[in-house]
Amino acid sequence: LTVTFSYDSSPCTTYIVDISRNGTYWSSFSTSEFTDVNINRAYRYTTFAVTSESTFGITVFTNNTVEVTWSTPTNFDPYNNGAPTLLNPDDSDTMYSKLRFYFILSSFVDHDGFSDIDYVELSLWDNSQLFEVWRVRFTTATESFSIVAGSEYIQLSSGSSNLSLGSLLNVTWSIKIDWDHFDLQNIDIQQFVIDSDAVSDEDWFESNWNVETRLDYYSTMPSLSDNWGGVDTVDLEASGRIIYYGSGSLLAPLANETDVWVIHDFSGSWSTNVTVLGEFSIS
Repeated sequence: LTVTFSYDSSPCTTYIVDISRNGTYWSSFSTSEFTDVNINRAYRYTTFAVTSESTFGITVFTNNTVEVTWSTPTNFDPYNNGAPTLLNPDDSDTMYSKLRFYFILSSFVDHDGFSDIDYVELSLWDNSQLFEVWRVRFTTATESFSIVAGSEYIQLSSGSSNLSLGSLLNVTWSIKIDWDHFDLQNIDIQQFVIDSDAVSDEDWFESNWNVETRLDYYSTMPSLSDNWGGVDTVDLEASGRIIYYGSGSLLAPLANETDVWVIHDFSGSWSTNVTVLGEFSIS
């Protein structure tokens, strides 16, 4: 809104004017800016009356009409809100097979509101970004989680969750690595988000996490002995300790996920579980 004196076009700074919309009184203003908010309609804004002008007391005026067409706001593009975070890694950066559910936090933003997001995805790739191992999805409308690719390599827990507020959507994926998973170092992660207008964002992240499924013996190789030392013999005893390959903290696989077998050359076999330290003994 610009108010000037017509004889010299100088600004008028002390005034109160009434504004009409489509010929009907709407509101009064004493400043040069006013705000209106509408959707899908057109208004013709006109100065309706000068109710106060303190310098000269002028009440006769001329004015112009401005027509404004209000339309639905442009769709905001959704985007990935930074790199995902592995919340509970082992040995600082590793996920071991069948040891636990690992929690990965992903964050997404859509300024049209989180409910405008259709679905989001998290996928794990090798370090060269040539091979996708698995991909998981969260669908906003149904608040449901699913494995899109690689179901033979992971379990996706019902403990996965989401937290949404305003334009922000945070998703926590709860994932357990299966024994059939590939052993990978410095993996890359891809995040994907798409909204209700099919506008999407896709980003790569150098997570540098590791996935390990292999087991190893600790300190010395497993042994097989009758503890007798003579020409006669008694029961044989096989013993040892098993840990995850490369585990700096000597993490052992779970007893209910691991079996140790001793197999005879000709016939017979014996098996046992491991302790919490990965130790075993078979007689």
